[in-house]
Amino acid sequence: MGRFQRNVLSHAGATALGSFVQLVLILALSHWLEVEVFASFLTAVAVVGFGEMASDFGVRVWAVQQFALGKGVQRILGPTLLIKAGYSMLMVVLVMVLPLSLLDWRQALLTVLIASAQPSTDPLLWFLRGKERLDVEAAVVLTWRIGNAALLAGLALMGFGVTALLLAWLLSNLARGLTTWVLPWLAPLRKVSSWTKEGMVREAWLVARLAFPIGAAFIAMAVYQRLGVLMLGELAQPQVVAWYGAAFTLVASAGFVATSITVSSFPALSRAAEAGAWDEASKIVYRKLRWVMFVFLPGCIMGAFLAPYVIGLLYPPSYAPAAAVMVALLPGLYISTINLALKFVLNALHLNWADVTSVALGIAFFTIVLLNATSKDMLRLVGFAWSLGEAFIFMAKWWFLRRDGRIVSLALGWHVLVFIALMLALLPWDLGL
Repeated sequence: MGRFQRNVLSHAGATALGSFVQLVLILALSHWLEVEVFASFLTAVAVVGFGEMASDFGVRVWAVQQFALGKGVQRILGPTLLIKAGYSMLMVVLVMVLPLSLLDWRQALLTVLIASAQPSTDPLLWFLRGKERLDVEAAVVLTWRIGNAALLAGLALMGFGVTALLLAWLLSNLARGLTTWVLPWLAPLRKVSSWTKEGMVREAWLVARLAFPIGAAFIAMAVYQRLGVLMLGELAQPQVVAWYGAAFTLVASAGFVATSITVSSFPALSRAAEAGAWDEASKIVYRKLRWVMFVFLPGCIMGAFLAPYVIGLLYPPSYAPAAAVMVALLPGLYISTINLALKFVLNALHLNWADVTSVALGIAFFTIVLLNATSKDMLRLVGFAWSLGEAFIFMAKWWFLRRDGRIVSLALGWHVLVFIALMLALLPWDLGL
């Protein structure tokens, strides 16, 4: 088995199990928590998801590239931690002024701290990813997810509220970081570097400037993915937030395969782009897009058939309207996995502002639809609005790649046709549910 296949399968397998564990946790909480408390927890999850992107503002992608290229392994950790500390403090200020009616100030603060310590924000795991040891990274993250889910589920069963759940989540993150640090694969990072305080601050500032457009692109993506829950929290009743959040959790959980394929190919894509080997880079991108299409096209079709039964099986009877939302989200799931793959292509080509622009179009469309929706049709429209917003994002990314011209022969038009076919096929289903 080749390195790419090993990384994809190990990462996808562990992520699948981790997603299943998280799904079981959400299902358990939907049964054990009151609707208002569950809606507050989903809001906290959405803020954490946004904060994961904001806590380092693109430095993770820069660091993975540097680790993959073997550039100054011992000199990367210090500046990245310094940058994370600075962005985390800024994020505290931002979250405190946001109108989060479902979270108090203590809970909002905990979400920031959790986001800053999540696995995706951990420089120790970035090193493993850059060295293409996704198997080790997957084992670490899966072990943590199981322990964290068991801890939160136990507290919820004992009757603890959102604040206690968030505090336990934070402590489990810190425990994971300490355990990861002593792993033998991290030995190169534990070597003493020659940084001075002044040198580290100067380098951190330079890296932050270099990574800023990367971070802006990931922040935009994080905002778009959480916009539905966050805006519904202000525009609709908590029950509507719970229905949408329940459906979106199921749909988003399926994206783990696309993430595994994308991150597994990113080090090789970075090396090919650095060397100017555009034919090789095109082959890498075409391969991962083919994998994504092979997995998600039949998956979305099957998901539409099973949505009412899955919602009925996994959630309480009062969550039945979430089935319509799940069907409406499936075309967007397909095109969003393609967008994820193209996001890393744009990053490898240093076209991060183009990536930001593409997601901004999706955010604008989604926001306009939600602000103009009435309470009667909001739940029905929000799923399809998210899907159409992803289509806007895809079209913009496609245009930027064609204009750049270095990555060619990707046959991206096929994905537009697949998306249109899914929308036409699934729209009547939603109206009939």
